[in-house]
Formats: sequence, C-alpha cells, structure tokens
Amino acid sequence: MPVATKIMPKTASVRDLQRKYKELFEYIKETHEPLYILTQNKPTAVLLAPDFFEEIVRDREMTEDEALDIARQGEEEYRTGKTKTLKSLADLD
Repeated sequence: MPVATKIMPKTASVRDLQRKYKELFEYIKETHEPLYILTQNKPTAVLLAPDFFEEIVRDREMTEDEALDIARQGEEEYRTGKTKTLKSLADLD
C-alpha cells in the first residue's frame, strides 16, 4: 500500500526545482513523499521516488486484476446457471 502523505503536501516552484534540484531530489529520496511542482502557484507536476511510484503501479495492477477475476467469476456463474433474474430489488431477500 502506498505511503500516506501529509495533509499539506510538500511543494516547490519551478524556479526552486531549477535552483535546488539536488536538495529536492534528496527530500523525495529520504521521505518517499510526493513533491508538487507549482507554476504560478498552481500544481503542474508531481515528482515521486521510483519505489513509491512502483508501489502505486503495483497496487493499481492488483486492483485491476482483482476486478477482472470477479468479472470472470460472474461470467462463469452466469454460464453455469448459478445466477437468477430478479424482477425488483425486493427479490434480493
């Protein structure tokens, strides 16, 4: 599961990124927290540590795989007649 971030994320301007990139990259590397890059005080990009990014990708892939497994299971139950058609929500009981 991805590392939780603070309520107020760390931000830096594009100028800060140009001038202090080593310091900012070190911050990302040590904290594994995202760094929001601002242009005219609006977020334009997010920098992530590679392992944090890979965690996010892995979690997303697992969620997609789980959804596909559930869909396959539902399709199999439908094909084998294990499902029933309901006429109303009251029939769920």
